[in-house]
Amino acid sequence: MYTLLLWSKVAECVFTHKGIETATMQDVATEAKMGIATIFRFFPRKEKLVVAIATKKLETVLETFRSIAERLRSAFSPESCPSKKNPGGRAGPRARETAGILKQMRA
Repeated sequence: MYTLLLWSKVAECVFTHKGIETATMQDVATEAKMGIATIFRFFPRKEKLVVAIATKKLETVLETFRSIAERLRSAFSPESCPSKKNPGGRAGPRARETAGILKQMRA
């Protein structure tokens, strides 16, 4: 597992530096100090390696979105809305937290 993670990190650097179209699997193998046959055993085509890297990146983004959605869900819970207990309609602590989250998202 560690080796696959290493390859994907190295490949990401190689692809970023040389470009996906220009970089070769040999470039990745050389940079990772591994034999090309070993890399081809796990990633028979460059496209498979590109997809593995993109998937890992998207998983991270998805986790971030899930975290933000959960924080927003709790911020908009019924107890954070103005009610008879809060006749002035002033923002409660959850509403202020939501404003902070939205401000971070815009930055």
